Amino acid sequence: MASKKKQKVLKELTILLLYFIVTAFIIVYIGANYLVTVLLLWGIPSIYISIRKPEIIRKTFLYSIFFALPITFLVDYLAHVNLSWYVPSVIGIRILDTFPIDEFTWGFFYVYFIVSFYEYFFDRDRNKNIFSHNTIRLFYIISLALFAFGLLFIVNKELLVIKFFYILFILFVILIPSSIILYKYPTLFQKIVLQGLYFFILTIIYELTALYLNQWYFPGKHYIGFVELFNFKFPFEEFLWLVLTVPACLCIYEYYADDRK
Repeated sequence: MASKKKQKVLKELTILLLYFIVTAFIIVYIGANYLVTVLLLWGIPSIYISIRKPEIIRKTFLYSIFFALPITFLVDYLAHVNLSWYVPSVIGIRILDTFPIDEFTWGFFYVYFIVSFYEYFFDRDRNKNIFSHNTIRLFYIISLALFAFGLLFIVNKELLVIKFFYILFILFVILIPSSIILYKYPTLFQKIVLQGLYFFILTIIYELTALYLNQWYFPGKHYIGFVELFNFKFPFEEFLWLVLTVPACLCIYEYYADDRK
């Protein structure tokens, strides 16, 4: 019985990977824009998982709205003013004259797919609708971050210009917090790392597809180095983002919204 279940999981994972590869080639062939790429690579798989396991929809949707949208706002504003990356706009609207409103679509579907995939393939809690009481702590942290941003923006926007913002963000918002959580809750390590490895393949496909179509680029100077992959050159910080962001997102989800098991 366990063997059949394992074979079923491997089959679904293989199909999903093939979907990403084939869809990426189609996206490149038709020259799809940023939003179409997001919907095809992150939106469609999210919808598939939601149909397969509808009990995860409510919690995953609410968490993605509550967590992804304010984080997207903060990080994308800082990244754009610090030239860590730049995303051309499809819709033509830029928030605070910096990052495109399109980024909220990416932020939502990216987090939704990560969490729904985790709930579908790895997490075994029975009640998928219960938020941890720690979620209120995450609410306070995000609210404080938004307040601090607003205060600095009003007082002196130049204070938001930070040299080497990208690597500082990777270290203090992604790497260190997730490492602490995994150290405190080692039972999470295997499933989070397994999903992180699988998603590294998916995000590499997405990254190379987007770079080929110039859906974003890296205009800044303050990077710690560069990586070259299949004739595509991007900052080493971006490579760290591809490796670490999914595990970090899951660590934050487990610690603040789920049961830490």
